[in-house]
Amino acid sequence: MADFPPRRRSSRPEWTSQITNRLTPTVRAIVIVDLVVYLFYVLTRNARAFMEMHLALGPGVFVGEIWQPITSLFTHISLLGFLFNMIGLWYVGGLIERERGRGRFLALFLGGGVLANLATAAAWHLRGYGPIPFDDGCSFAVIALCVAFARIYGRHPVQFWPTTLMIQARYLILIMVGLGAASIAAQQQWHLLAGMVVAIVVGYFGVGAGGMTQLRDFFANVRAAARARRARRRFGVIEGGSRPPKKKYVN
Repeated sequence: MADFPPRRRSSRPEWTSQITNRLTPTVRAIVIVDLVVYLFYVLTRNARAFMEMHLALGPGVFVGEIWQPITSLFTHISLLGFLFNMIGLWYVGGLIERERGRGRFLALFLGGGVLANLATAAAWHLRGYGPIPFDDGCSFAVIALCVAFARIYGRHPVQFWPTTLMIQARYLILIMVGLGAASIAAQQQWHLLAGMVVAIVVGYFGVGAGGMTQLRDFFANVRAAARARRARRRFGVIEGGSRPPKKKYVN
């Protein structure tokens, strides 16, 4: 029998497997697109103004540039925003795609990002503060994925990367969302809170089948509770179903 030479070991360091194992083809494609667009923005100075005005979310969304809520997901202006979004996408994206499938993952990423961008633009427009300042990146899409990740894994301990600390998934995502909300509040960019709320709703109710039914039931319960409170106030009913005692008068 012929002797075959021993198989060569991969020259790739072992620590890189922890990164590549989380990447699915879809997540890898999104990361590559974001990276190429960001490098083009950094290296091509003459194109920066065009990308900020027409690809990021900006005033043009109200004058016919309806593609901005989508293109802004792949257009990053700041380095820190790009790095944090790619880390978040890498951390939760592949796990969600393997758990729920490519279609559900794309629905959360694109649906959550686009709807959040529309909510952000609408909130700024309703405040009447003039043209909306441009906003870039897929941070809201990543928030939707993070919330979906928390719903899937819940109390399951996950690694608080890059440390070795283990923490329940729901608490980890709660910390991340809280830090994001605190950052928005510190910068007083209150219109971004509308986008964050929409992203959270999409991630929570869109992660599994029947999410829209749960959403409708939630709002139906809220409306029913509000009607019940109004009825109690109108007829003077206190908690427990009884009326308040009448005052007694002594001659």
